[in-house]
Amino acid sequence: MKWHIKYFSRKLPTGCLILFIALPVWCSDVTKTPEKSAGNKIRTEDAYQQVARFMKVMQLIRRYYVNEDKVSYDKLFKGAINGMLHELDPYSRYELPKSGSRNGGGVGLVVIKERGTLKVVAPFGNSPAYHAGIRPGDIILKIDGERLYSFNMNELQDKLKGKPGTKITLTVLRRSANKILKFKIVRKIIKPVSIPANGVKLINKNIGYIRLNRFSSGTPKLFTKALEKLEKKNIKGLIIDLRNNSGGIVTAAIAVCSHFLPKGKLLITAEGRNKAKSTRIEAMGGKKMLDIPLVLLVNGYSASSSEIVAAALKDHKRAVLVGSKTFGKAYVQRLQQLKDGSRLRFTIAQYYSPNRQLIHGRGIEPDIAVPLSPNYQAALAHQNISYPGEVKPKIKQAVIDLPLKQGVSIIHGIILYKNQ
Repeated sequence: MKWHIKYFSRKLPTGCLILFIALPVWCSDVTKTPEKSAGNKIRTEDAYQQVARFMKVMQLIRRYYVNEDKVSYDKLFKGAINGMLHELDPYSRYELPKSGSRNGGGVGLVVIKERGTLKVVAPFGNSPAYHAGIRPGDIILKIDGERLYSFNMNELQDKLKGKPGTKITLTVLRRSANKILKFKIVRKIIKPVSIPANGVKLINKNIGYIRLNRFSSGTPKLFTKALEKLEKKNIKGLIIDLRNNSGGIVTAAIAVCSHFLPKGKLLITAEGRNKAKSTRIEAMGGKKMLDIPLVLLVNGYSASSSEIVAAALKDHKRAVLVGSKTFGKAYVQRLQQLKDGSRLRFTIAQYYSPNRQLIHGRGIEPDIAVPLSPNYQAALAHQNISYPGEVKPKIKQAVIDLPLKQGVSIIHGIILYKNQ
């Protein structure tokens, strides 16, 4: 211990010396008595040695890095925290205090980080991004001329937001056309909807269709109203479209699931390090449709709460999943606010399906796979923003919605079988 204090008192400012004097208190359970409990094993490590190495690296950077403006203690420590969290998984992150001044407007995009790039899942219908011409599958290369190399999703979302009426320029790569395109977009207040106005309809006179864009606090009420509307039309089967639905509020997904399973049926289990403290989430009471033939449409951008719905209904053999494997993003996070207003967001548990299948990092396989090329899928996603629930809309250059067509065939087959 004496060596550490002597060495760092020569090299570091007072604040860092205090850090090391306090070190035995906050890391005592790692250096001497690592925590041992069911499902919670921590390997004994020499914390002093690791932190000493970190401080040595930081001092070398501060002394020799070419750009002196980038090597303040504040910037280096924030970068180190970001790197630490990113090493855990792509979704854990460090969030700087928000000023609140940039949150008024946006462009209306659902984006994901995929293989180090920022990919557009889909623009919201009637959003600035949609009207500007941004399409599903576009790769965002620059925001206002600034190239995206390594990026934090939280900071990136802040760049897309801004005061309503202000302009933003997005440079994108459209692989389907092998072109780099620029779009000037005017921000406005965005109010995403769970179920679009044209997202509830009849197919072939007796099959109900509901398009779910996302799961929000208003989803349960909207979904119940949609079911009641379709019931009045005496539907014989139901298709729920979860394609490109990146998730949202878990309780909304539970409410949707609960319409199709008896009260008390296991829907999902949240499990962290300590498996003895896992949380079981079960179907609730309320309006039920337990016997109607059901198809879920899913794809590689069905994520999070969408996957909870898909996993629960598939494992209980209550629905047929049609499309392609889901994204594989289903976890529980803790949000810890620090004294300066910044926040740590990190994963503390993962979701398991009723059959104990891990969702996170693996996704849900469909019962009936309908493979589509990336270009076909992007064209279909763009078409479905304006024409959801239509196998082939009567427009120029329409593409056939093959997963929907397959879903309709499955429902008809089940209806015929039940009528025999």
